[in-house]
Amino acid sequence: MKIESVIITNFRSIKNAVIRMHDITAIVGENNAGKTAVLRALNSVMNFKEEEENFINYRHRFAPRCNTHIRVVFTDVPQRFADKIVGGRLTIQFHYTYSSRKKQFAYLNSRNEEIVLDDTFLAELKNEIIYVYIPADRTNKDTIWEDDSILKKLVSPYVAQHTENRDTISTHVRKATEKIHSVALKNLEKEINNLYLQNKSVDFKVNFPSNIDYTVLLSSVMLSMNEYGHNYLLQEWGSGTKSLAVIAMHRANALLNKASIVLGIEEPEINLHPQGQKKFIMTLRDKRHQNETQSIFTTHSTVLVDSLKHEEIILVRRKSDNRGFVSDITQISDDFWQRNSIEEFKHYQYFNYKNSDFFFAKFIVVGESKNDCQVFEGLITPIIGNKAADISYLDSGGVCNIQYPFFLLRELRIPFVMVVDKDFFFPYLNNNKLEDSRNVNTGLPMYSTIMNHNAVLDVLFSQPQVRQEIEDANRRGYRAFFEKIKNSGIVSMNYCLEMDLSCSSQARSHYYHILHIDPANQSQQNLLISNKKAIKRIENIDQVLRSIPKSSFPESYMKIKNHIVDMINSMVTA
Repeated sequence: MKIESVIITNFRSIKNAVIRMHDITAIVGENNAGKTAVLRALNSVMNFKEEEENFINYRHRFAPRCNTHIRVVFTDVPQRFADKIVGGRLTIQFHYTYSSRKKQFAYLNSRNEEIVLDDTFLAELKNEIIYVYIPADRTNKDTIWEDDSILKKLVSPYVAQHTENRDTISTHVRKATEKIHSVALKNLEKEINNLYLQNKSVDFKVNFPSNIDYTVLLSSVMLSMNEYGHNYLLQEWGSGTKSLAVIAMHRANALLNKASIVLGIEEPEINLHPQGQKKFIMTLRDKRHQNETQSIFTTHSTVLVDSLKHEEIILVRRKSDNRGFVSDITQISDDFWQRNSIEEFKHYQYFNYKNSDFFFAKFIVVGESKNDCQVFEGLITPIIGNKAADISYLDSGGVCNIQYPFFLLRELRIPFVMVVDKDFFFPYLNNNKLEDSRNVNTGLPMYSTIMNHNAVLDVLFSQPQVRQEIEDANRRGYRAFFEKIKNSGIVSMNYCLEMDLSCSSQARSHYYHILHIDPANQSQQNLLISNKKAIKRIENIDQVLRSIPKSSFPESYMKIKNHIVDMINSMVTA
């Protein structure tokens, strides 16, 4: 069996969420966004006793007068549940009413009616699928013999299940204790009796429990690891190794029941170095036990996220609400590729070498190049202060790749703005070739007045009337064009980063100095044509910007900077 999806309503910080599960599913997002709530919701259905106290104490309640509802849909359901299967799926509905502190389990029949289930069915369900919730707190207590430790939970039933002659073992244990008593402890009894300072009508005996059996041996069980011939107790190892060992014990404990296993793990990357994190994902993919059908985990690790497909990611973000905040949960839909006309292979070819920290950002700036990102980061950071840590900059690597971050960020509802060159909106005048479209006097490009058709523009500006308004605004000049497009989530340079900079007379003067251009050749045309590679270098751009006052910055730089700052201030909350 597998969990296909879960619908969560009014649980902790989740108002409503519909989540599809995969063989591997990562729940990502910033701290305290509600990632753990997804794991705990599943645990509430699959292991209610573990969560009951949290319901009783209202820790799982979304808000006053709100009751919790969780629906779990299973696939690959055994035929023993045939009378409850609809369309190849088993749908379990969980309700909890806080006022009466009552829970109810039901299944949905073919008429979408809820039929109440008893504990017998739930026990039968656990014979087929087990959900194992592994919290982030994986400490020494899990590795030693204590009542609630996973070591004790694992060892005792494992011995009972795998030792056919355990009754014989118990007999041997009782005989051993009798021998200990006869050869040693009788003398202790005599010593106590002789040293007792009161009357001699009492007689001291050292007794073992009458029901003593093999389990007394287990209380001294310890788990150790051997490496390169050296043996160390597990609690003496580093926390990362210890964490993985605890996860392994939980997996082993679940396997005792020989059912399908779903692991729900909090932050498996805890104290693991990057290569260890990669190995963790590889193990989940390649060496998963045959009973282990799914792994669901929360994470803050970009290393883990980098190792996953985007459809395996559930993004959880904090969203302001009357209760303080709610969890906004998104993931890409099943028809994402087809609906957006994206080739999956090219999508991942683009993202495979990008750092996935943008999944954790509150706002994203997408530029056409690293230079664009670096320049605007330098302009924006001094203004927004501490909010700068919440901003991620993502270079598209060229105008042809803009669609990949655009559709992904849009699907996941991550606030963003894209900064593009003018040719993204309007093609170069002559056959869309830059060198054939330069003004002979300035070297600046000339553009067609008819707007491009591409994947992004056709989505943002699908109405012919809107396209016409943008074309009209462009004819009136850059300011009118910028005002018309700025609220679309995409803004444009006047030309491009280095060309716009060359339009500043002070910037040109510094370019001449930096590039050692003699006075006879000092012209904008010379910069843009003869020195077109040099003026693109980020070290030269940076030096020019540091050398001129902000009042001499290109208009496009200032408009884009101010617009992004306004968006960050309005969309990023503390």
